Amino acid sequence: MTKITLSAVGDISFAAQVEKDIIKHGTAYPFEKVIPELKKADILFGNLESVMIPEDFPLTETSGHPLQSRDSALEALRPVGFDILQAASNHVLDCGWRGLLHTYNCIKSIGVQSLGTGPSQKEARKLRIVEKGGMKIGFLGYLQAGDWTLEGGGERIAYLKQKDVISDIRKHRAKVDVLVISIHADIEFQPAPSIPRLKLCRAIAEAGADLILCHHPHVPQGIEKWGNCLIHYSLGNLIFQLGGYQISNSPNVTKSHIFSVDIENGKITDWHRKYLKINMSECRPYTLSPAEEKEEDKYYKWLDSLLKSPEKLTELWHENCLRRLAKIMDGIRGEASMTPQLFLQKYGRQLFSDMCHEYLDGLYEMANDDYQKNAHNDFEFKRPYAPYEQ
Repeated sequence: MTKITLSAVGDISFAAQVEKDIIKHGTAYPFEKVIPELKKADILFGNLESVMIPEDFPLTETSGHPLQSRDSALEALRPVGFDILQAASNHVLDCGWRGLLHTYNCIKSIGVQSLGTGPSQKEARKLRIVEKGGMKIGFLGYLQAGDWTLEGGGERIAYLKQKDVISDIRKHRAKVDVLVISIHADIEFQPAPSIPRLKLCRAIAEAGADLILCHHPHVPQGIEKWGNCLIHYSLGNLIFQLGGYQISNSPNVTKSHIFSVDIENGKITDWHRKYLKINMSECRPYTLSPAEEKEEDKYYKWLDSLLKSPEKLTELWHENCLRRLAKIMDGIRGEASMTPQLFLQKYGRQLFSDMCHEYLDGLYEMANDDYQKNAHNDFEFKRPYAPYEQ
């Protein structure tokens, strides 16, 4: 066995301005400034956020903010040398299950293996193996069911269920030297993972994963070693149109990096980041000067430090739970004639997705903590903690 390097990058979307730039400047344009760095990897992983549009797909049927592009845009990946792409993102059904299958076939046509989707559940959860340096590196990919996918797509998506992931790990662990789990999940634009995702990733690590790669938040998050497993909680963006929605939610959407691990004799021996910056007008990343890298390193070390502070992680998680509740409450306030039936029609899909179950659990935990703090005292003149009466 020889030493190899596995590198991973975050969210890649060829939609909107990115596709226009490819048409104008050629397929090499998106990765042009960083391709020498990407080529250093023996194995290269990325998260494909956009879907390819089937030839006869009625674009009038799409709604919301779809991330979709023509097949030709995918040619931008060919010269980079990707080995593995996560295809299961929250945008995977932006062109319905037809778009899902078309994207799956398009990725296959350029000689790249995809994770998390397929014509069947068996294929979506299938172990992908890349052999390099006399070692077998295995990959499994999963998507958290959220408001945009619920659990749609038939059996064509590997949804993130702890029991399924652990079952797959036990099934495949002995087949490979290193097992990588790819997860598309959690809250956007946050500097740290939610408490539920932290617990989930650590459980997956304890089940036998060697490396966990997370994506979807659109900003970088920290890295920690849990047992024998290395967990990267968010790879951030790589190729993306960042104007409007993204940049208005966080200035850190332009922070990007290449995350690399060294693998020797079937073990991860070291890891490092190569810091990048996404040019907003060009929607593509650039490398940094040594001085810029030094400053960036301080920020990434701060991200890592958050994972060592349970108090700060809990604080951030509870803030997000309250933010989610406030969003729903604002909608209700804006509807003078909001009835229970209308509430279910408008907010039911948000309330009953897997992701929202986590928010509700967080709110319950906060309410229970507050109750426990006040329930065991002797209140002589009034009920425990009733601020609305004060």
